Amino acid sequence: MGDFQITLNVQGLTPVNPFVDVPTGAYKVKISDVDQKQSKEPGKPPNALFDVSIDEGDMRGAPQQIYLPLDPNGSEFIRRLWRTALLSVGAPVQNLDAGPISLSGQQFKGKTAYIFVTAVPAGEQKEGEPRQYADRKFITSDMYQKLRVMNQAPAGTAHAAGNGATATGGFTPVTPQPGSGTPVAAQLNF
Repeated sequence: MGDFQITLNVQGLTPVNPFVDVPTGAYKVKISDVDQKQSKEPGKPPNALFDVSIDEGDMRGAPQQIYLPLDPNGSEFIRRLWRTALLSVGAPVQNLDAGPISLSGQQFKGKTAYIFVTAVPAGEQKEGEPRQYADRKFITSDMYQKLRVMNQAPAGTAHAAGNGATATGGFTPVTPQPGSGTPVAAQLNF
């Protein structure tokens, strides 16, 4: 790496505010990066950290982050969150229903996905207290289309899709040992 030279036209553009408060709603996003990040809570599994940016409308370019626990033995709810994320980026249902799958962050990079943001209610951010952040969850493209038509959504809609995909091995492939009982995880291509 080193120095660079570039010619840009930034005339008339407003600066990006990384702390922009995105209104509650459904958004189409582009996934720019996915990394593994250690949990801040001792004893908790690491998380997949999805860096996304809104890819439409007045909020185009607004950065957002979504965390999903990397826990292959996690609760049904965690596995449902993963299934929703996979459906959001276009993974075929028949692949998700075929058994355990192996995932990596690379499979998500550059993909279009859909999220639902629940903003911090007005007046709930108090002066001098730690900043509160919006809740963000992946939603399926079907949910996105329905929410855009309705232009609103009831609370909890973002995690209402599907049952039980197991993201075996998190961001590292599963290498089954003979006699271990570990199922062979298919590489998911989407």
